[in-house]
Amino acid sequence: IIQLSRTDNPDIINFNDYTGALKFTVKLENVYYIKAEGNYVNVFYNNKGGISSFVLRNKIQAIEDTFAGTPLIRCHRTYIVNSNNIKLIRNEADGYYIDFNQTGLESVPVSNTYREKIVKRFTEIWFFSKFL
Repeated sequence: IIQLSRTDNPDIINFNDYTGALKFTVKLENVYYIKAEGNYVNVFYNNKGGISSFVLRNKIQAIEDTFAGTPLIRCHRTYIVNSNNIKLIRNEADGYYIDFNQTGLESVPVSNTYREKIVKRFTEIWFFSKFL
């Protein structure tokens, strides 16, 4: 069983392997997105101003379930994004895409299944950052 856990500090995310051993810890604010690749996930994050990634054996559904209620939200069957790091959402001819507040990252697709949830979350973040 692969375990992911929240810590007492909501700003820190722990990723444990199937034995329960801690494999990766990162500040939530540094995570850009998580991409499913077969039975693995690749976590893309800010590391001293650059982009790094960490591969972990896990399913994206387990990550989504563990971090429900956090800024990490599903936007596609293969992606989870940190909604706090979204710069903009683009509506292209072939669908919606997310760009981040960091250069050098790929644009992440938004599937129709998750589009409304993503747009709503982005709008809430934008509204509260401008008016509160």
